[in-house]
Amino acid sequence: MKTIKFSHCYKKILDSHNEVVDCAKLLEVISIPIQHLSSTFIDYDTDGGLYPLPSAGNFLMLVFLKPGEASEITSANLFTTLRRATPEKEAYYRAAIGNLFVISVDPTLRTTAQKRKSYDCNDKTKQGTFSDHFPTPMEAAEDAIRKMNELIKEWETK
Repeated sequence: MKTIKFSHCYKKILDSHNEVVDCAKLLEVISIPIQHLSSTFIDYDTDGGLYPLPSAGNFLMLVFLKPGEASEITSANLFTTLRRATPEKEAYYRAAIGNLFVISVDPTLRTTAQKRKSYDCNDKTKQGTFSDHFPTPMEAAEDAIRKMNELIKEWETK
């Protein structure tokens, strides 16, 4: 299983119990110049600057879906992360769309309540059944992706 690393315990990768999620499914890879992103989005993505980003350059916006805890897919189940774009990275992530990624954060930064695991990404018997943890269809997530792509097209025309 692929792993995505985070340098900090960002709010966006926490579940409703303020614990780092164990894994997430990659839904989309969007190539975007960072200068097209609003300061509000950058603030969200970096938790107010925990990880400084350059003011220019090409990035990949990765859109992930967390295992659901509620009866519906909501914006709380989606999160994005930015990664510097290279042709190799873009090919790697695009080939991984639809796959689960283990969320890796320095163990000293994870919450102590991490003993409770709603979904064990390393359990071979559960691989491939990620959608079983979502009681609603994936259309909600696809709709969110479509809306994000529309926003990006708007930013590109500005």
